[in-house]
Amino acid sequence: MTDHFDFDAFKQAAIKGLYEGKPLRGEQGLFAPLLKHFLESALEGEMDNHLQETRQIEENRRNGKTSKTVKSSAGLLELTTPRDPTGTYQPQLVPKRQVVLTPQLEQKVLSLYGMGNSYSDISQHLSEMYGYSLSESELTAITDKVIPAMREWQNRALESLYVLVWLDGIYYKVRHEGRVVTRVLYSVIGLTLSGKKQVLGIYTAESESAKFWLGVLFPATVRKVMYTTNTVEGYHRQLRKVTKTKGAFCSDLALQKLIYLTIQNLESNRAGAPVGKDNPQLEGGAGPDQHYL
Repeated sequence: MTDHFDFDAFKQAAIKGLYEGKPLRGEQGLFAPLLKHFLESALEGEMDNHLQETRQIEENRRNGKTSKTVKSSAGLLELTTPRDPTGTYQPQLVPKRQVVLTPQLEQKVLSLYGMGNSYSDISQHLSEMYGYSLSESELTAITDKVIPAMREWQNRALESLYVLVWLDGIYYKVRHEGRVVTRVLYSVIGLTLSGKKQVLGIYTAESESAKFWLGVLFPATVRKVMYTTNTVEGYHRQLRKVTKTKGAFCSDLALQKLIYLTIQNLESNRAGAPVGKDNPQLEGGAGPDQHYL
């Protein structure tokens, strides 16, 4: 088990640190030793249970410890994890290769990313709040965790009927095979029978064309086209607010990740809001500039 943790000594040191103005978080934060103790105690308990289970099958024992630095809301922690010679112990609380400790911290990263902050901005924010920063590869690994949810959203079942559907594209710069190219982000916005607007799908392609839309839309017998500027321009304004500080996206997937998170934020903010000018996220109702073909 871990060495005995002196709670009285910790309490006295924490109180003294508060009077001295030491931070609660960060690498030298007051809470870091307590969190480290709790985590290492839990990992030791996991190993005890694992040894009890595996000894019924084969001889197993403790075989030293490994250490790694993990990032948490309390700061950087040098965490030691027990190991066994068979290599069958797999930590559950802090899995192997996991370097960011809490889902709340990951959610904070996703929230900042979804609001259009760059990786350098997010890293600086974490440094100011928690006393450490994350590398671009670590931040990419966190934002990549939304990809399964994004794929599920893209392939979700839609409602059987929408009153109106708006179709349009917006252009972005994306890096592709070592050069910057122009890509079109297609969006489909539907108006439900209850009067709410929803983004039904997002797609990327090299250029905007009618041929692309033919591959996206219901059979020709039920296909209708509606021309308008209000709703689509309002939606694009919301996207531009988030993407205006971006240069070229590193890939189509990076563009889709950010747009997906933006859409989720818009949907969350507009939940229950009526259609029209009071709904700034997907604004614009049926107006005189609309023409039906």
